Amino acid sequence: MWAIYEGSIFDLMDYIYTQTFIESDIAKYSFLDPNIVFVFEQQPGRDITTALSAVFDAMDSANRTANMDCLPNTFYWGETDFWYTPRYQVQNYLLLVFSSVTIASMALKCTSPST
Repeated sequence: MWAIYEGSIFDLMDYIYTQTFIESDIAKYSFLDPNIVFVFEQQPGRDITTALSAVFDAMDSANRTANMDCLPNTFYWGETDFWYTPRYQVQNYLLLVFSSVTIASMALKCTSPST
């Protein structure tokens, strides 16, 4: 159960596995708000920033602070790879376009009849 929230990757796999594995004393191991866990279960591997922000907005101040502190301290895995953002990918496409234009012009020169 990985998801992206505000550019950071969070992994709740062990937490959710523990919830399903230990059924007898689940209150002892349940410290996150169930709505947060529900968002992670419904949208694994996606950017859940808007859905999770809506859940945080619906909470009271103390519960929001506790859960927002818990996520990065316990379940933070890393940052998303910024090399795949449009800012860094545009150079690849420009290089491809210029190379195609160059090859097309060379092909036209080779196939045009000499005078």
